[in-house]
Amino acid sequence: FFFQAEDGIRDKLVTGVQTCALPISKKNKIKISMSLSDIFCVSRHKENFLDLLKNHLDILIGNENEINELMSSKNLLISINQLKKFNKLIVITRSEKGSLVIQNNDLISCNSVPVDKVVDLTGAGDLFAAGFLYEYINNSQIKKCLETGSLLASKIIQKIGARLN
Repeated sequence: FFFQAEDGIRDKLVTGVQTCALPISKKNKIKISMSLSDIFCVSRHKENFLDLLKNHLDILIGNENEINELMSSKNLLISINQLKKFNKLIVITRSEKGSLVIQNNDLISCNSVPVDKVVDLTGAGDLFAAGFLYEYINNSQIKKCLETGSLLASKIIQKIGARLN
């Protein structure tokens, strides 16, 4: 959202987040998460995103292409090894190949939920993130977080649009 705004507006939003929201969150021990959103956004703001990951984020969520773009790699295993150095919770979605989490240098994986027919991918990443974070804030095991994210993503891709109802 911030990085899609016009340059002047984006600069004010980012400055506000950096000077207000991030310090308040850290002071109150509130975990900060971010979804990479889209590969073009990652490409355009790679340095900002890496700075956020290094200095502010607790959780980063992205698909395989976004993660590889962020790490300037075409190989997910190389990206994973680079991301382990950040010591953050990194969530990577891989479409029909499932999803995985990097946590404490460990990899936790989850299969995707099979569907009969993919109709529209709109909202799949957002619904995955919502399911994952819902379970995470309710202290579920990481595997359960991945499973719920995968379940919600599987439901939204079987219909047109980004609303479940």
